[in-house]
Amino acid sequence: MTRHGAANPNWKGGRAIRPDGYVEVIVGVGHPLADKRGRTLEHRVVASRKLGRFFLSKERFHFFF
Repeated sequence: MTRHGAANPNWKGGRAIRPDGYVEVIVGVGHPLADKRGRTLEHRVVASRKLGRFFLSKERFHFFF
C-alpha cells in the first residue's frame, strides 16, 4: 500500500528545494498558481498573499526590504 502526503514516512512537510535553489510547495491541483502536479514556487504564494490577490503568470514582482 502506498502512503501519500503526511502518511508517508518520507514526508517533508510539502516543501522541497529544487536544484536551482527555489523552494517548491504543494498547493493542490485546483490552485490558480499551481502547475499540473499541484505545486508552485513558495515565493509566488508569499507574494500573492502580500498583494491580497493572485497575480497573472506574466506579472513580475520584486521585494524590497
